Amino acid sequence: MIHKPNVRPFFGPKVSHFLKVRTTELLTTINTMKYAKYDHSHLHFWLVFC
Repeated sequence: MIHKPNVRPFFGPKVSHFLKVRTTELLTTINTMKYAKYDHSHLHFWLVFC
């Protein structure tokens, strides 16, 4: 990855942190959905009996 010097000041630390958090949440959601799809019977079992 090439970091351009004029990009950094445009995105402040708060925006950078916000993007990191949103990206992490998105990846977590995608992983959860994948898990639910592939292991749906187990997930359904736990939702019903827990």
